[in-house]
Amino acid sequence: MVELHNITITTKKDGRPLIQNLHLTLQLGDKIAIIGEEGNGKSSLLKFIYAEQMIAEYCTFEGKVLRNECSMGFLSQELSDEEKQMTIADFFAKNQWSKELVRAMDDFGIHALDSDKKMGVLSGGERFKYRFLSLLAQKPDVLLLDEPTNDLDIQTMEWLEEFIQHTAIPVIYVSHDETFIANTANGILHMELTKRKQVPKYTFSREPYENYLANRESHLNKQEQMARKQASDHRKQMEKWHDVWNKAEHQHRNVSRSDPRLQKKIKSLKNQRERMEKASETFLEAPSVEEASEFRFDSAV
Repeated sequence: MVELHNITITTKKDGRPLIQNLHLTLQLGDKIAIIGEEGNGKSSLLKFIYAEQMIAEYCTFEGKVLRNECSMGFLSQELSDEEKQMTIADFFAKNQWSKELVRAMDDFGIHALDSDKKMGVLSGGERFKYRFLSLLAQKPDVLLLDEPTNDLDIQTMEWLEEFIQHTAIPVIYVSHDETFIANTANGILHMELTKRKQVPKYTFSREPYENYLANRESHLNKQEQMARKQASDHRKQMEKWHDVWNKAEHQHRNVSRSDPRLQKKIKSLKNQRERMEKASETFLEAPSVEEASEFRFDSAV
């Protein structure tokens, strides 16, 4: 439905890459949670998917988003100043009635959408309800939700969980709420900034959140164990090589410089070191993950 090809997003302020060479294809039935620490570009990516110009003021970008004529509904974290001055009726000026809209209105206990009350005076939970209804009124093919659970009471959050679980509309959302993610996501896009926040990294997996955490921990542990073993084996090989080299050097200095067998041995040792150093370049590195992650990879949700 929607395809992201080779997306790279860089901040204008300091030239720091947030996302690099991201590829992603949204499929029917996808409920994808974007996770990661604050400042990793999650909201910027969501805005970029909706409309590239939304981040043009503070980011440069490369790559393509193929929307394939899909209409998108975008729920931002906050209302703009202009939206706060709009009335509820303004939000539904181009209302398209649908079964999902009517059902949601009944669930929210909202019976009319022509109120003159301004959005800015509503509570956070009330704003969410009217804003979400306005998305449904647009009959979107894809829903993009940025921190949708902020300011929600338990009842509304449970309603949103159930909606995402059962809707036929693909959903991509940013969230830090692990319970919400575990109850709704069937795919995880994990965005990280590694190596002192300088190197962006992403992991995408079509699986529930709890499975992702367990598989990630297992993979990181195996990678770390293998990296340590390779480094240990290499260190032992180099220690043995140095012992042989020191003996050969001693003979070369103090016994016979002209001995052709010794010359051949020294040449062979040099070649052996080059091979070992070249082989070490292909070793696995210890897993590169964020130094301090908000997500708990050592326990189940």
